[in-house]
Amino acid sequence: MHEQSPNIADDSSLSGDVGSPCGSAKSRMNEGVPRGSCGRGECASGACSVTSDPLAGLPEGLPARHSVGMGTDGLTWFNELPAGTARQALLECCSAPGWAEQMAAARPYASARDAIQRSGAIVATLTVTDLIAALAGHPRIGERPEAGDDLQQSAVWSSREQSGVDPGDTATRRALAEGNRQYEQRFGHIYLVSAAGRTGPELLDVLRDRLQNDPEDEWQVVRSELQKINALRLQRLVAVSP
Repeated sequence: MHEQSPNIADDSSLSGDVGSPCGSAKSRMNEGVPRGSCGRGECASGACSVTSDPLAGLPEGLPARHSVGMGTDGLTWFNELPAGTARQALLECCSAPGWAEQMAAARPYASARDAIQRSGAIVATLTVTDLIAALAGHPRIGERPEAGDDLQQSAVWSSREQSGVDPGDTATRRALAEGNRQYEQRFGHIYLVSAAGRTGPELLDVLRDRLQNDPEDEWQVVRSELQKINALRLQRLVAVSP
């Protein structure tokens, strides 16, 4: 996840347009979350990237797409899935049932950007209970699943998104483990951050900055990061050009 596919939507679709996930997150941060609480002082979507093969690694057992090529075929495939199957695919993106239910019910989507903007709007309305359900689908930063495990798609995505954390950097991984412990003790939930394109030391710096937040403010940052993670995963799921 170090190179951005040339076929995905341009950065404006993920970095603050009105109605976009990060746009919603920015407005929330401007309203109540201290500048810099995300670790960069602004929406960090510019650091995010997606796999060069967005079609790879879809949930097993789903109906085949009309085509493995880029374009609108992937979106057509997703729009035409039975409701229960669509919810299953969406839960691999985000484990909050309320989010998956609303996303499935809002089909058909005209574009990947349309789906991403809808996701951002839904995440903006999720309750804390919903957010806790979403957090349950994410591993701790620095704790990638072991190779060879029978991984669910969400775990595969998480592993790719954390690929910037060097498994050989023992000092950083120990610091992340200690930071995770302090964070969970302070806030009562795991540290969620859009990790794609970031190194271990960068993620550690963000964690330490966020430890200074008030709990109420931190929930808004969690909401913002979830919007960005969902945007990347939806882009992979539907794999369409903008």
